[in-house]
Amino acid sequence: MKLVDMIAEEDILVELSSTSKEGVIEELVNQLVATKKIAKENKEAAIQEILEREALGSTGIGNGLAIPHNKKSKITNTMVGAFGRSTHGVDYGSIDGENSYIFFLFFVSQDMSTREDQPHLKILKKLSLLGRDSNFCRFLKEAKSQKEIHELLEEIDEKMVIA
Repeated sequence: MKLVDMIAEEDILVELSSTSKEGVIEELVNQLVATKKIAKENKEAAIQEILEREALGSTGIGNGLAIPHNKKSKITNTMVGAFGRSTHGVDYGSIDGENSYIFFLFFVSQDMSTREDQPHLKILKKLSLLGRDSNFCRFLKEAKSQKEIHELLEEIDEKMVIA
């Protein structure tokens, strides 16, 4: 699975207004509701799924990147995601103790997470590797529009194929 298959251009928020972990999660879920990737009646359940996962340990992996996700979601029958960026940074409880600026939120249905090819693990691996690349993170921080960010994700998908 490619990042751009999971995150549509319309689900990229160039400037998050939230200043808290919970606010970022809610803002990204609201975007998925607005674009009908998540049903309106599942909004609170979606937020709760992510918060429960975060309670197990922060998905703030450092270098300004956080990957809030749920791999056994009951709110989708596929894999959906959103991207958000904060220019001011958010205390996300990252492992390096620094603020997070880049957020990839996604939900994977229980059926997809048990597939032999485990697409969610490929996405997590790709994002984790990218998180170590300070140039990639800088490019995402400096991109001016949804289109620019989406093009960066397309470029990553072309260059980085995880088997």
